[in-house]
Amino acid sequence: MIVIIVVVAILIVAVVAALSRKARARRQLERERLSERAGGHRQEAEVHSSKAERLTAEAEERRSRAERESELARRHGEKAGSLEEEL
Repeated sequence: MIVIIVVVAILIVAVVAALSRKARARRQLERERLSERAGGHRQEAEVHSSKAERLTAEAEERRSRAERESELARRHGEKAGSLEEEL
């Protein structure tokens, strides 16, 4: 009877150990998959960040140009007004 109990106990330990190894391997695969996925997301975020910086610089350049052109138009308007007064 004791032999049967020992054999069953050994079998239970072996099954638990096998299930534990499988679970550990599954978790490792999941970690690797998530790591690869996170790497892809990081790369995509860097691309978006770079694009946002480029677009911000372009927008600033256009705003500055618009201000210069607005000032030039104002001066031309003043000059045209003064020329009309002279005539």
